[in-house]
This record gives sequence, C-alpha cells and structure tokens, in this order.
Amino acid sequence: MIRFPNTVCPSCHHQQAETTMTVTNIPHFKEIIIMTLYCQNCGFRSNEVKSSGRISKVATKITLLVESENDLKREVIKSDSAGIEIPQLQLTLMEGGMCGVYTTVEGLLQNMYDGLSQVQTSPSSIASRGDFQNVMDKLQRMKDGDASVLPFTLLINDPLSNSFIGPAVSQPKKNVHDFAKQSSPMVEGNNADGNSENVCNIACCDDEREQYEDTNLIVEEYERTFEQNEELGLNDMKT
Repeated sequence: MIRFPNTVCPSCHHQQAETTMTVTNIPHFKEIIIMTLYCQNCGFRSNEVKSSGRISKVATKITLLVESENDLKREVIKSDSAGIEIPQLQLTLMEGGMCGVYTTVEGLLQNMYDGLSQVQTSPSSIASRGDFQNVMDKLQRMKDGDASVLPFTLLINDPLSNSFIGPAVSQPKKNVHDFAKQSSPMVEGNNADGNSENVCNIACCDDEREQYEDTNLIVEEYERTFEQNEELGLNDMKT
C-alpha cells in the first residue's frame, strides 16, 4: 500500500485528505489498482479502480439477471471504460460515463442513483421530468431489492474487458467433473454485429477444482469495432 498524505480534497479543497493506492489480485480475473481518498476536514470519501497490465485484445459484455438479494450482493468491478445499461428502465450510461469502482451490484446501483440525482435537467433520453422521476424511483427500489421490480437485467459493456461481476454469495456448487457429461459451457458463435464471440456461463469457485453453472450470469467476448478503437485511441497505436 502506498499513502499520499496532504492531498487536496476535491470537495472542500483543503489539503487535509489522504490518498492510498493498493494493488490487489481479484481471483479468476486480474490485478487491479484501488485508489481511495478520505478527507479529515469534511469527511469526503471516494474510491476508484484502475486496471493493470496489457490492453485486452477483445471487448466484453456482461449480462446479469438480478433476481434476488444474493444477486445484489455480488461483487462488481466496473472500470472507467465501461458502459452500463438497465433495459427495463431504458437507462443507459455511455462508456466512460462513470468512474471505475469496486463495489457490489447494490453499490453500483447506488452510485448510479447518486450520479443521476445530481443531474439538474432531465437527460435527453428521458422524455419528461415525470419519466425521469419514475426512473429514479424504480432505480431506488431495484437497489433495495423490492420484489415488485425484480427480476431486472444489468448489462456492463467494456471495450477493454476490465470489468467483472463475481459469483452470487450463496451460489450452489457442482464439481467440474459433473459438467464433463454435459455439453461444453463455452461456445463460439457470432454476435449481432457478425463478429466472433465466446460465451461462457461457468464461474470458478475459491477451490479451483470446483465450478458451478451460473445461470444468471453470461459473459460474452467480442471483437471491438473500429469506432470503439478510435474512441480509445487504439487505431493510431503502433506495436
């Protein structure tokens, strides 16, 4: 852990905040850098996640069906390059529209709610202030696990494949050998854009010898579009 004392607080602008930087390894994912800031003057806190290592050759789309409180407790890494979508609310946060965080599904929904609460005028994708308030009310109930808005779908689309959703807290386990008798969980095909993709719904447990079928979680790898590479500045990168 690296500490940076006397950091200027972005909230009160006093030089009484401390920033810490920690490199940690997420099992079955990759190493990430977690940066936290706490201000002793005003109590402001923030945390941000950055990826470490090389740029992925593919993009990733993660689809989670949230059906219960266990799904809300799943760990989430949402990188600063990822976009978020909840189809039931017709709500989309564009790629790069929110900073990277390491939290839970519930915490991610809370961050979305807090961010939208600071919007002074309704986003262009929402027709009226009444519709905007309706979205906010439903988002609040989704975060609280209200059965009236369950299930719903959470999509995380990350062109750099730096985002991750972990297993459910009480997900039942099956030995990996049980799946040898079934069809392979990893299939190759084409996505809607005609690009090749890999789809997997097998997640690893802490014991690498065991796996379980996570029926609520689908991870798809696909080839980045030219536009995505252009926005990320990768088209001009020579290696």
